[in-house]
Amino acid sequence: LAAMVLFLVATTVLLEWLSVDVWRRWDYARSMPTLPLTGTGLAPLLQWLLLPPLAIWLARRHLGGRIAAVRPSDRVP
Repeated sequence: LAAMVLFLVATTVLLEWLSVDVWRRWDYARSMPTLPLTGTGLAPLLQWLLLPPLAIWLARRHLGGRIAAVRPSDRVP
């Protein structure tokens, strides 16, 4: 989970930088808080910090104990 969130955050920072500073596809509103070092908007960054863990937690909660680990010996050839 941590590796996934780290990858998503790095991807967000890169794509936001490309889209805002390099390609000029959009600009942030003055009211958008940005990170000082990267200039990345706080909302897109928080989206990837909060939503993946929340989605995984909700899925586990919804599925409960219905997901069992499948051992390689249990698989049908």
